[in-house]
Amino acid sequence: VQPDPAHIKRNLDKLAEAGLPIWATELDVQAVDENKRADFLETAMTALYSHPAIEGILLWGFWDQEHWRGEKASLVKGDNLEMTEAGRRFVDLVENQWMTDQTQTLSQSGNHFTVRGFHGDYQVKVIYQGRHLDALTKSFTLGKNSHTVNINVHE
Repeated sequence: VQPDPAHIKRNLDKLAEAGLPIWATELDVQAVDENKRADFLETAMTALYSHPAIEGILLWGFWDQEHWRGEKASLVKGDNLEMTEAGRRFVDLVENQWMTDQTQTLSQSGNHFTVRGFHGDYQVKVIYQGRHLDALTKSFTLGKNSHTVNINVHE
């Protein structure tokens, strides 16, 4: 069955009223057609990931040989763990689309800039005249609230 993002959001909104963290667990989607399965997975994952009350998403399984629904719900298949289209879509979401990787130059942005990022761990690195200035590297975790990082760069 094709996931309905509006229905998922309505149900998550109701659950969120309790004020407790929500984890989506045992997530799987099934379709014999790999492209449909990838579309279903992307729809469900996006609806879940975009909801502010969701703290995490756990998949029920990913390998056709161990998944209780077999290949029609798999992200990888066979002994060589060949990625299905759903597997490729999953990797694209979590490793590309939902990652923040941004480069700014002070000459472009003046003396400060703002970056909007996904929740997670970050590292800000300063490169000056082709050299990493390791002493200016800052690490932080971005949660639900904004976070300011101040770095003083002198020539």
